[in-house]
Amino acid sequence: MSRRREMLPVEAVQEYSGYTRDIIKGAYKRGELRGERPSGFERGRVYFDRAEVDRWLASLTESA
Repeated sequence: MSRRREMLPVEAVQEYSGYTRDIIKGAYKRGELRGERPSGFERGRVYFDRAEVDRWLASLTESA
C-alpha cells in the first residue's frame, strides 16, 4: 500500500515550522528543501511534502 503524500503550500509550512516565508523560499531556492510546482509553470505555487519539511527541519536541528 502506498503512502499518500500530504502537500503543503508555503503558508502551511510557515505555520507548521514557525519559519518565515523568506526562509522557506530561500531554502527551496538553495535546494535545501524540495518542493513541487503541480502547475508546471516556473512562477506557479510551490507545494512541499510534509515528510520533506520534516527532513528539512531535522537537518536544521542537526547543524545547530
